[in-house]
Amino acid sequence: MILEIIQILVLFVLPVLLVYYKTIPFKYRIHTLAIVTLSTFAVILIEGWTLIDLGIRIDTLGKYFLPYIIFTLTLAMFLIVLARLLKRRGQENFFRRKRFIYIAVISSISQELMFRGYLFAKLYEMTSNYYIIILINALLFAFIHVIYSNTPLTLFMIFIAGICFASMYWAYPNLILLIISHTILNYIAVHYGFFYEGRKKIAGVGKISFEI
Repeated sequence: MILEIIQILVLFVLPVLLVYYKTIPFKYRIHTLAIVTLSTFAVILIEGWTLIDLGIRIDTLGKYFLPYIIFTLTLAMFLIVLARLLKRRGQENFFRRKRFIYIAVISSISQELMFRGYLFAKLYEMTSNYYIIILINALLFAFIHVIYSNTPLTLFMIFIAGICFASMYWAYPNLILLIISHTILNYIAVHYGFFYEGRKKIAGVGKISFEI
């Protein structure tokens, strides 16, 4: 159990703290996340995980397809309605930009492999308590997004999304379907400007700026 805790702290907490407190320059936050992702994959390979261990399954695609469709459509409608209420306008031709490929596709794949594929299983080794696993998974999922300088509202939404993703994975463990769902929802969220990347100096001191 101690080894699992150390792995989680090193992979999911330490990198964020190093960026947040400027030990690692903010401009290298994406590089840091890339290294963390590769390190996670290295651990997975060293420990001999199988695709099924990671939740990458083909045998349950048809069985879980409908629940994931309902899940994705429900959250998508929520984001669209919220965007309308907040009077946010979508970014034109966002899908043609390189940022779309990273945020909506690559990050969705890597985050699901890390948080639901790897972290979920590690937490389950430590405890089988549903509420503890979901809560820690969602908290760490939101925590890593701090280095993107998201607003408090966005971080709260990411935390809720983390609870939804983790709960869905608990009930219907298929990482392929969850990655597709995450990618679609990521696209909608970024399209309507729910995520902000940047850094601002406040009163002469470099700090992460929580504003859109």
